[in-house]
Amino acid sequence: MFDTNQRGEHMNTNESYYMQHTLAKSFSCLGVGLHSGYVVTMIVMPAAANTGYTFVRRDVDNYFNEIEAHWHNVFDAKLGTNLRNNQGVKVFSVEHLLAALSAQGIDNARIVIDGPEVPSMDGSARVFSDLILSVGKVQQNAQRKVLLVKKTVEVREGDRTLSVQPSPLLWMDLEVYTPHEKLGSKRISTPVTELLFVKKLSGGRNYIDADHLSAYKELGYFQGASSNNLLIFQDNEIINKGKLRYKDEIARHKVIDLLGDMVLADAPVMGHFIGRGADQSLHHLLMLELMCDPESYVITTLQELEDNWLGLTADKAPENRRTTV
Repeated sequence: MFDTNQRGEHMNTNESYYMQHTLAKSFSCLGVGLHSGYVVTMIVMPAAANTGYTFVRRDVDNYFNEIEAHWHNVFDAKLGTNLRNNQGVKVFSVEHLLAALSAQGIDNARIVIDGPEVPSMDGSARVFSDLILSVGKVQQNAQRKVLLVKKTVEVREGDRTLSVQPSPLLWMDLEVYTPHEKLGSKRISTPVTELLFVKKLSGGRNYIDADHLSAYKELGYFQGASSNNLLIFQDNEIINKGKLRYKDEIARHKVIDLLGDMVLADAPVMGHFIGRGADQSLHHLLMLELMCDPESYVITTLQELEDNWLGLTADKAPENRRTTV
């Protein structure tokens, strides 16, 4: 059993960092889907190099049950990131799991699930993070690729904005728009590394206003929601037992959401993200804007990125970045 007191003590820092990895062995978990309310068993398995992430609905006919985790399969991103294959088979709420896999250096995995939605667990990515650490990972015979942003791309909806700029490392500068003061700091600026994700980012929980929760439930959403998998606030008070895990917990959760959504690009995105009030629908709009403009990015190996960063980009990286984590 993985000792959570040792979270982050076994990060891989040698040359294998440039190579693809998969899980050393499978792990499984049981939980409730946030929106469906269904109890779901999920098994995350090793997968071959260059296959990425594939969801397998084992409750669906074998000829139609595979769904590739890719941006062109996103059919809805209003309250979570939801995927659908060409046969119409769907899987919901994939972003927290994908964030943990990507941040912790798992490039390829096969995700077998017996229902329509990834289990929400505690509303963060921490359970998935700990499970990944508990089984470990193995190097594969293929170089790790990244999608390097070459020029700034921005999308906007009213006063909500999201952009990505060239950067030789993954960085997120995000601000959450909410009037509730008791939810703590709503701004975060941080690099996203394996060690930081495991120790300081993965535990940020999802959150919602109690009045909004009631309204959404009447519309058929959040059927599995509770204080076990959401931070719920009402009249500027958090109704969950206990305190926030971090003073900026909701901002840390936005890092999880954005990271999990950007995993769906043709390769993991390397850039500096700046978001102001951006929700997951805006994440998807940025993805479309980026992927539909071949001049805005280049797909390269991680080794080539580090060897030739300046020769690959058109714009300069942001300067004088400071982390708040």
